[in-house]
Amino acid sequence: MSQPCFKMALLPAQSKLNFGTDKKTGKPMLYPIVSVENVFIFPGIPELMQRAFNNLGETLFKTETKFISSEVFFPADELSLTTRLNQLVKSHPEVTFGSYPSWSNQYYKTKITLEAVSEDLIEAAKTEMKDLMDPISFDPNPMELSYDKIQKFLKHCSDDNLVRVVEKSLEIVEECFGKYEPDAVSVCFNGGKDCIVMLHLVHAAHQKHFPGKKLKSFYISEKKTFSEVDSFMDKTISRYNLDNKVY
Repeated sequence: MSQPCFKMALLPAQSKLNFGTDKKTGKPMLYPIVSVENVFIFPGIPELMQRAFNNLGETLFKTETKFISSEVFFPADELSLTTRLNQLVKSHPEVTFGSYPSWSNQYYKTKITLEAVSEDLIEAAKTEMKDLMDPISFDPNPMELSYDKIQKFLKHCSDDNLVRVVEKSLEIVEECFGKYEPDAVSVCFNGGKDCIVMLHLVHAAHQKHFPGKKLKSFYISEKKTFSEVDSFMDKTISRYNLDNKVY
């Protein structure tokens, strides 16, 4: 047992080997997660860690306690919010707060998370937070319930011309899906600003009429592209769950 290859085989006598089943292949995992009662030993290799979370999530995170979480966003930097956040931490001991600065987001500079065992605890903390800290309205998941969110935006929008343009655009998209099956409709998407707006409107109508079905899209790529654009394209295709083809 002194050889390096046996170091991974030296385990506490009370330990349990949690192999689990690979959800992609249906076969047992080759690398187990070692646990002693409620203590789990995770691998340091990121790929193995990810597999453990994906395939052993129900075992690793099994609990009868359910937590409610929420996020609030601020245009101010984290340091300037610290004093007021500390006040909230003291006045709401049953709520767990987390603070996350953002250097690149163009909408907010700090995200604060709240976690508790009930919705009432969360709402009480958020109400006081809004009074103390002046958060902004920011939706981190605009791809969810997109049609309803657009309608809500139009209802409170003071720009009549913008409302007319968006409503007319949605009318055309709805007409398209009324004439053609969803598999016969595809969006040309190259990551540009106009394409993003069009994609979101088409996605909203498609999500409303065909929930759970992927929207088809295609991208005509140039020989030389910017890595930033490629990265944005990949993220957007994933976030909108597109059935995308590249030509």
